[in-house]
Amino acid sequence: MNGLKAKDHYLLANVKLQLDDRYIVRPLPNGLTVQEAIADYLRMLNEHIVWDIQRTCSVAGKHTHEDYQYWLTVPGHWSDRAKQTMRQAAIEAGLVQPTDPPHRLMLASDEMAMAVYSARKACQLDLRDGDRFMIRHAPEGESVTLVVYEVGKTAGRACEMKEVASSFSPLCGPDFLDANMERLLERRLRKYRDIIPARGWQNFMYYFNHTIRKQFDGAEDQHLQLPTLKGLNTDDEEAGINGGYMVLTAVELREDVFESVVTDVLDLIRDVLLRSGGDCMRALFVLGEFGSTRYMWKRMREEFEHQVGMIYSPLSPELAIASGAVCLGLGLYSQEEIS
Repeated sequence: MNGLKAKDHYLLANVKLQLDDRYIVRPLPNGLTVQEAIADYLRMLNEHIVWDIQRTCSVAGKHTHEDYQYWLTVPGHWSDRAKQTMRQAAIEAGLVQPTDPPHRLMLASDEMAMAVYSARKACQLDLRDGDRFMIRHAPEGESVTLVVYEVGKTAGRACEMKEVASSFSPLCGPDFLDANMERLLERRLRKYRDIIPARGWQNFMYYFNHTIRKQFDGAEDQHLQLPTLKGLNTDDEEAGINGGYMVLTAVELREDVFESVVTDVLDLIRDVLLRSGGDCMRALFVLGEFGSTRYMWKRMREEFEHQVGMIYSPLSPELAIASGAVCLGLGLYSQEEIS
């Protein structure tokens, strides 16, 4: 990569928190600014998107880069300064030029995009005037956002909606599950801490995020394969290792990893239901990466199925914001129709 070695690169996470005024965060390494980091990401993402469009779309060759329109979504609570930094990063990344007309780069709030996505689903559910639905969005990170909308008259292809209640918690997102899991692994494997390389711990967390977190239902034990290392006992009753696998019991996963975070989310939903008139709540849309967690899904159904007519999560809940932004870009909804 341009002659640079791995040691010259940095793995960055949760970069957008640098733009969130509610957090006090450490500066990025090596004097890197948040605008530079986001610009690098957008540049590579855009190159891949343009390449994929040109590869798969038969009419792509008839269009130039100037024909593309970009919709970027940002948290609704961001300051004007943060939004301007995002816009400047997009310009630095080459998505648009400073002299381009404003419509080539549009910013919309995450909440707006979620509402548009859910509005389409709400219309499919035949929600009527006065019905309400809740969106629970929990992306990768530390936060959970809840918004309740009331459906108004249907106009063309869109359902008019108005926001009637919302709540935000920065303290019960998926990152807290990760932190709980890391503590559990540290406790179980403390005697092997010095012989397991950093890549091994990263692989443990990757498997937790992509497999255990999604498939754990609160009842079944989970098994984590350990690397073959000198000094690591493949059968260690004290560490719960059997045949080279660490057995994570359902009880300890519930009590030590999931339940504290899930309980906070359920309390948040319960509070918003109480404030927004739960009797009219026809649907709860579960969006974001956290929406694919089976245990969270199970607990929500146990707690709220009798209060909410339907609890719905799409096959790819993490794509809800992107899908809503596309609908805005295609003009299927206007920002005035969702207030």
